Amino acid sequence: MAFTAWFKPDGTLQDLSAEDLKRDEHRLRIREEQLVARLQQVLTDKEQAFRVGAENRSVALRRILARRFAGASAEQDDLERDLLRLGKDLVTIRAFLRLGESNKRPKGVGDAVADLQVAYEDDRAGEASYRDALLKALGATAPEKDPVADVFRVWRALDKGEYADVAEARRSLAENGSKEK
Repeated sequence: MAFTAWFKPDGTLQDLSAEDLKRDEHRLRIREEQLVARLQQVLTDKEQAFRVGAENRSVALRRILARRFAGASAEQDDLERDLLRLGKDLVTIRAFLRLGESNKRPKGVGDAVADLQVAYEDDRAGEASYRDALLKALGATAPEKDPVADVFRVWRALDKGEYADVAEARRSLAENGSKEK
């Protein structure tokens, strides 16, 4: 979706019903599943090309496999960018739905529309930072607990060897959200 689907240039909100937002959310979730499936396939293809190239000494075969690996890397970048943008779209829709459920209907984000659009379009700005900027601009409060951040903390701790195995990391997440180190 485009940023202008939700905000007018002056920062006021577009007229969107809860039904429209839920329909868009459903459509975005389907698209997200498609992109995730494609990304998983690209990652598998990329690893296979590298593995086969490492196992074979043929220069011609390695050249082809290197080209496939490079192509898969470029496609991976594109898919990750698309997934980030899609995540920001979902964040926006969920924020509007949450505001609708609380019977809050802000007029818009006013002067913050330019900064918000930059955060939306900037690939370096993650979903969490965009969500925080959006909620601040809308005058809404951020959730007390961020389950996505909790899972990422546990994964990082697992990568660092702070957990013996995946099962221990999963138990820690279930018990208290993350392992504070």
